[in-house]
Amino acid sequence: METSFSKDFIEMCKSKLIARREELVREIEDLDHREPRDAGDSDYIDEVSEDLDIENRKLNKRFLNIVLDKVNRALQRIEEGKYGYDQKTGKPIEKARLELFPEAEEDTR
Repeated sequence: METSFSKDFIEMCKSKLIARREELVREIEDLDHREPRDAGDSDYIDEVSEDLDIENRKLNKRFLNIVLDKVNRALQRIEEGKYGYDQKTGKPIEKARLELFPEAEEDTR
């Protein structure tokens, strides 16, 4: 299944995906390197606030990993010559969608 997009367009998408992957990896690493809580002199509200922050970081990390997986799958599809097609229907994904979301796996039309 050869893509109907030009090599230049696919290279542009690949560049965006690689940059996005680097950004995601940095964000995940930043979340991993946050300072742990010092419960020494904290009151209850501080502890609850810190617990919420920890849970938010976990959720953010999970979301970032999901997006990172999509980016890696899109890069794999480029390498396989299958980039730009809806993963469920096999139909081409709209070019404008790929320009905005190069990791897109489905068309929204």
